[in-house]
Amino acid sequence: AKYALDELGTAMELLEDGLKVSRDLGDGAAEGRMLGRMASISADQGALELSNQYGLEAIEKSSEAGDNQTVGEQYFILGLNRKEEGNVDQAAEYCKNSIAAFQRTGMKAYIDRSMKLLEELK
Repeated sequence: AKYALDELGTAMELLEDGLKVSRDLGDGAAEGRMLGRMASISADQGALELSNQYGLEAIEKSSEAGDNQTVGEQYFILGLNRKEEGNVDQAAEYCKNSIAAFQRTGMKAYIDRSMKLLEELK
């Protein structure tokens, strides 16, 4: 999902509502996607630690639900966050995890994007 920068607060509120509903329904896949979007928005807002927390929780829920696309996306965001923080080794590890998740989906464009980031980290 795409949001205008001035709408990020509203988007977070809506995602928090969606997260509550997905938890109430026991829908782990939806919960993982909501957490993933919250991780992305938090990163856009510069709240990298919060983004990392949401991302790790999204990976856990999405892995349990078999949603490899969300898992790959979240490892990619974690990689970007760690790169921004200057933790190149952890960023590279997250990129490798992202590539592995995307390989399970066959999503070549996403694999390529993760591989490009991994190359930038060398």
